[in-house]
Amino acid sequence: MKELKEYDINEVTGFLPDECLPRLPATFNEWEDLLANARLLIEKDSFRSTIGKLPEFPYNNLIDQKHLRRAFVLISFLSQCYVWGNGKDDPGPASQLPAILANPWIRLSEELGLNPILCQASVVLWNWKKIDPHKSFNLDNIFTLNTCTGSMDESWFYLVTAAVEGVGGPILKDMIDLKKAMDDNDDGYVILKLKSLKDGLSKIIAILSRMKEKNDPNYFYFQVRPYLRGWDNSKRLPLGLLYGDEDKPRKYAGGSAAQSSLIQAYDCILNLSHCPQSRSNTDFLHQMRSYMPYKHRKFLEDIEKEPCLKTYVKKDRLLEKAYNEVLNELVNFRNKHIQMVASYITVPGSNCGNDVTGTGGTSAIPFLKQIRNETVDAIIPNK
Repeated sequence: MKELKEYDINEVTGFLPDECLPRLPATFNEWEDLLANARLLIEKDSFRSTIGKLPEFPYNNLIDQKHLRRAFVLISFLSQCYVWGNGKDDPGPASQLPAILANPWIRLSEELGLNPILCQASVVLWNWKKIDPHKSFNLDNIFTLNTCTGSMDESWFYLVTAAVEGVGGPILKDMIDLKKAMDDNDDGYVILKLKSLKDGLSKIIAILSRMKEKNDPNYFYFQVRPYLRGWDNSKRLPLGLLYGDEDKPRKYAGGSAAQSSLIQAYDCILNLSHCPQSRSNTDFLHQMRSYMPYKHRKFLEDIEKEPCLKTYVKKDRLLEKAYNEVLNELVNFRNKHIQMVASYITVPGSNCGNDVTGTGGTSAIPFLKQIRNETVDAIIPNK
């Protein structure tokens, strides 16, 4: 395995960068100001008409990676607001994205190795800033740069997810160290690193447990969640979304926890495989990798190419025990995730007879239970 920096991974904050650009330079002011006023314009039913008055996006003024990422965040939020931000008198979502949004979005996504759709990178990885730059990164010392609704509920949803990713630096370093220990046949160090991976999951679960502190399930379901939807397997946009002057609609899944490179890294290091939900479905988790930044995706692919950890630990009962303890904690994480989806999607949706499909386009609870059960099945039985 290469060093973490080769995968654009920070040794402290993992898949999060060390900082995010909060705003593009002055030549982008009209674009940045529009996003800042998006909520008010949507309420006045004038957001979509205002988009048409924007000047051409000054793409050539994007000078580095931080600019590209900020531009992707900016246009992702503007585009989601355009598609789903129908006001009181608006009948529904837009079926076509105007070229002034579509063209730079497509170009940015190609440069960044992403799809032109709101994803974890745009709402979580590149959408935060420290409150006190002199203090460490943690949930209580970060705020979001942008939201669609302007609400604390939406902001907290992104912040909790960012805080989960933000503990990833040491975890990902442990994964690389674990692989090196396997190469050296250093069983004691393998056990030590497995314990560290278990402890990392415990931290993640503790952070997730804070979701309800500032994110009301009903508000999230009815006000925030609609903006996170995509246009693949969408009842409201069954044909997908036309991008600019293209003749054929595109279909992309919306934001999904399955786009977390950190959680997928656990599956990779533990050699977990997840089957398609049905014969007609592709492997959803692998499909979600195309919504991750390219270098993060490459990290997962390279872990999978390494020697098999599960095979390695079967030579010794202490190794098996340490491996199983990580799996058990991953099961605990997945149970927690199921509980959260039930609270934030299933219960409010069922109470009013609405859709309980995840924003990624899957039947959320059955899918999560399946991957939880597959994690349980991977536990090595006692001999």
